[in-house]
Amino acid sequence: MEDKDLVKRAKAGNKHSFETLVKKHKKKVYNAAYGILHDSDDAMDIMMETFYIAYTRLSSLKKETKFGSWLIGIARNLALMRLRNRGREISIEEPEVRKRLSVPFDEEVTREDLRRIIKREIENLPHKYREAFVMREIMGFPYGRITKELGISLSNAKVRVSRAKALLRRRLSRIL
Repeated sequence: MEDKDLVKRAKAGNKHSFETLVKKHKKKVYNAAYGILHDSDDAMDIMMETFYIAYTRLSSLKKETKFGSWLIGIARNLALMRLRNRGREISIEEPEVRKRLSVPFDEEVTREDLRRIIKREIENLPHKYREAFVMREIMGFPYGRITKELGISLSNAKVRVSRAKALLRRRLSRIL
């Protein structure tokens, strides 16, 4: 059975069809993630997360024939985010980290609180704004790529990012 038919059935609630899609595409998704991360455990995590996202957002897929490339796009985005976050992992053995640990406790808490507040407010944005904002401002995607990934027009992508920024400014100004 072709992807198009399986996707239509999965959208209609047929879980067996989605399981068939997973079996059919899991190797490609894993390989896409592994090609970026070069770590089998991380690639496996990304593969599982990709299929979870695909399952929860299946209704947003407009062209059933593009399911495979849509999956690979999700996997690549997740793998790139994981790769970027790897660089942010730090060890307390590093000299610069030790130096920061000697900063007065209140300053560290304030900085960490600020990070947590901003992260929470981004997570609380409406889904369509958050998705566009994260792709543009955190992942650094050009608007052209955002339009392709989300299946929206260029002006719609810009509006979503702009509205996300405005909401964040408003919410953060009330908190801070």
